[in-house]
This record gives sequence, C-alpha cells and structure tokens, in this order.
Amino acid sequence: MHESGQDELDVLRRIAGGSVTAEELSRLSDEFAHRQRIQIALIQHPRFPQRRALNILASLFPADLMRVIRNKRTNPLVRKRGEIEFVNKFQRLPLGEKLSCLKTAPAELLLHFQTTPDVRLLKAILNNPYCTEPIVLRMLQSRGDHQGLYQALDGTAWCRRPAVASVISRDPQAPVKILLSLLPLLNQEDREGLLRRPGTHESVRGRIRMMRTQS
Repeated sequence: MHESGQDELDVLRRIAGGSVTAEELSRLSDEFAHRQRIQIALIQHPRFPQRRALNILASLFPADLMRVIRNKRTNPLVRKRGEIEFVNKFQRLPLGEKLSCLKTAPAELLLHFQTTPDVRLLKAILNNPYCTEPIVLRMLQSRGDHQGLYQALDGTAWCRRPAVASVISRDPQAPVKILLSLLPLLNQEDREGLLRRPGTHESVRGRIRMMRTQS
C-alpha cells in the first residue's frame, strides 16, 4: 500500500526525470492505478504505451484532458484522442464550467467550438490568450450563421486587425455597425468591393463615397 503523499511526489519526480523505460512506466501504472495524478503524468510521457494511455483518457476530467493536450511531449495520437474526449465531455458540462474551460483551452481545442451559436462561449474563445488571428479568420470563414460571432466580436481588438477587417468586409452577414467601424482599416480594393456588392447597406456606401472625396 502507498498512502503517503511523499510516495506520490517521488513517483512523479521519477516520471518527470525522463529516464524511465516503457516497462517501468507500465509497472507504475499498475502499482498506482488509483492515483489520478500519477496516471495523468504517465499518459503524458512519450514512452508510456499508447494503448494504456488511450484507456486512461476516458476517466479524466476536462481540465486534466487539457493538460494532456497542451503537453507537446505527449504521444500525438493520445493528444488527438484527448481532444475527442474533451469535446464529448464538454457538451455535458454546466455553462460556468464550459466558460472556464474555454478561457484557458489550448488552440487545438478552440477550433472544435468555432461554430457554436452561443455568444457567451464565443466571447470566451475570443478572449482566450491562445486564440490567434488564424483561428478568428477560420471562425469568420466557416459556414453557417455568423450572427452570434459578430455579437461576440463587436468592440473587440480583433476587428481592428487588417486581415480580420478584410474578411469581414467580404461577408454578406457582417452587421452594418461593424462594417462602418472598420472602413478606415480597409484597403481601396475591399472598399470598392463593398460598393459593387448589391447587398451593401446604403449607409456603408455613403461613408465609402465620403472617404473617396476626403482622400
């Protein structure tokens, strides 16, 4: 029996040391089968048997799965399966836990929720420190209704990025309010594209014409 916390710390240090063999890692998994911290550390070790790691994933909480996914040393297949486990468990979480997860989730996980219609979840994604411009562009270029996404984007720094502004200007779903705010960020080609597009709101056309006369 291993009851002391010191035993657990010693095992975790041994695993982190990197010199353990696959056989020893498997033995530790059996010996400490009911120690969650040790099992989590084991499946992140690149030498830990893949089949064992995949079996353990199903027992992990979303926060622990994020640690596994975030660790670049983890076997790539284990990380990918961890993403699937996370997405499946995420759907059953209460809203507060969903928001908490999305505020700290790594980029790989954010992409799984790019088309969610929930404005609160979209805001959590956009405010996540791991959210990048390519992720925002993929969200804008995804199929489906962008109404919730534009509610989440309104007033954020993302709209002031030239590449994001350019993609928004080409989206027929873009709200007039946002289009008007980003016109100064657009190049001439994008502004002229808005003028030519049949569905462009007259207030946007008028602002572009005014900018023409002022230039």
